[in-house]
Amino acid sequence: MIWFSKDGKLAFVGSQKESRMDIIDTASMKSIAIVNLTSADPSAFSPFVKVVPNGNEVWIVHKNSDSISSIKTDKKPFTILSTINVKKGDKPNHIEFSKNGKNAYVTLAKVNKTTNSSSIAIIDTIDKAILGYLDSHGKESHGIWANPEGTKLYVGHERTPQLSVFDISASNQINPNYITNIPLGNITMLNGQVLQNEKSIDVIYNRIQK
Repeated sequence: MIWFSKDGKLAFVGSQKESRMDIIDTASMKSIAIVNLTSADPSAFSPFVKVVPNGNEVWIVHKNSDSISSIKTDKKPFTILSTINVKKGDKPNHIEFSKNGKNAYVTLAKVNKTTNSSSIAIIDTIDKAILGYLDSHGKESHGIWANPEGTKLYVGHERTPQLSVFDISASNQINPNYITNIPLGNITMLNGQVLQNEKSIDVIYNRIQK
């Protein structure tokens, strides 16, 4: 996956096959740096990247290594600032940030045997410390996105056909309140077979400026 710097001059590209992140100059469309992620991601599976709201860091998920790294975006060498470890076997997927950038929300694929659902890790972006975990209300939480106002968090799942919604307004950023689940329905095929929508893995929005 790919994410752009705040000024649009750089593109940060993750890899699902190698322990690296490529940094592309968008003007010349050439790679200007490669960040070696071997120490943080020996399993070589770092598919998701996202830049923090202030643009100073890019975060990258190491799914099979159960960790997330932050990398400085404004100067060479683009080296790892910090690597945050989640619990072994949690398998982090995607990241979303609070509007003020102080907190990160990371979806985890592992299904808790007791609750039969997954969790979302809440991370302090300054101290790079895990503040706690939130029940995602579905199996294998994956895609995660906040609304443009930064007051609500929407979470998709790989094995549950519904979207979970949380309140992350200013007073609830560290302890988001669960609001509801939105059913995503099924697909009836031409032969009459009902195909359950169990791959609602990503969440997007498109803002149109007039």
